[in-house]
Amino acid sequence: MEKEELERKILEFNLIDTKIKELDQNLALLEKQINELQICQVSLDELKNTKKDTEMLSPLGSGIFTKTKLLDNSKVIIDIGAKILCKKNLDDAKKIIQNKLDQALDIREKLINEINVLIQKISEIEKGIRAQQTI
Repeated sequence: MEKEELERKILEFNLIDTKIKELDQNLALLEKQINELQICQVSLDELKNTKKDTEMLSPLGSGIFTKTKLLDNSKVIIDIGAKILCKKNLDDAKKIIQNKLDQALDIREKLINEINVLIQKISEIEKGIRAQQTI
């Protein structure tokens, strides 16, 4: 019976360890998204202070830019969700970005809490495994 209990604890340990690694990956992706949203907030502030007809570089994709001229520094086109694009003034765009940032920060907090609970649980299982192995 002790061998079966030990095998069960080892299996549970491995399952929780896998879940922690998965949550860590999700957390890393979320941190990247949070960083991008924070950069977007700064960019919107900079856009407000940029004069019309200023030449600038606009991203086309990963590491690819084109030279453009700023025609309007009071409005942006923003993805409001479900790939729906809307023209918004800078203040409204900042509110949308802040809302997305707040949601991401809330999710990050929940992920961190879940990881901490699982780390505590895996630590208890590990102690149980070690105690059983010394018997």
